[in-house]
Amino acid sequence: MVVAGINVLIWLAAHMVVGLDTTDASVMAMVALLYGGLLAILIGALASAEERRLGTLEWQALLPVAAWRQFAMKTGVALTLSLLLSFALPLLLARGELAVTAVHAGAVLLLTTISLYVSSRCDSGLQALAMAVTTLFLISLMAAVSVRWVMFSRDTVLVMVGVVVVMALRLASVNHRTARS
Repeated sequence: MVVAGINVLIWLAAHMVVGLDTTDASVMAMVALLYGGLLAILIGALASAEERRLGTLEWQALLPVAAWRQFAMKTGVALTLSLLLSFALPLLLARGELAVTAVHAGAVLLLTTISLYVSSRCDSGLQALAMAVTTLFLISLMAAVSVRWVMFSRDTVLVMVGVVVVMALRLASVNHRTARS
């Protein structure tokens, strides 16, 4: 929430100093996309890792609530925050320069989900953030290379992204149950 607030303050300051009419909207749209992607990674990376660092994961295992419900709630909050702060807020700030697309929303969900999985394997938020950025960079590099060699249809790519999201959430759920990875 603090990062989103800082982004809004910087955006407002830029418009007040430079002026709404003279600010290049396409540059602001690109900044909004970059902000959205990085915030989605941050939200996912901090979801489980900080519990391990603070020692609250062991306490959660003792609660009379099923582990899958706890993880479903955590995942729901992380994905909802990610969609609101990494998708909806940049669309608002981009002043119509960004189109509302399912691909953009899917990318935000994918970044958050992969980061959430990485977070379930790490012991601190900083470690999870570094590992998530590295993992996502390597995944995008491999995807770029494979797309160059094999042409996939849009539907095939959407199915593959859906499978990756489901698998990452399932593995993160399994990791969430253990106090130590």
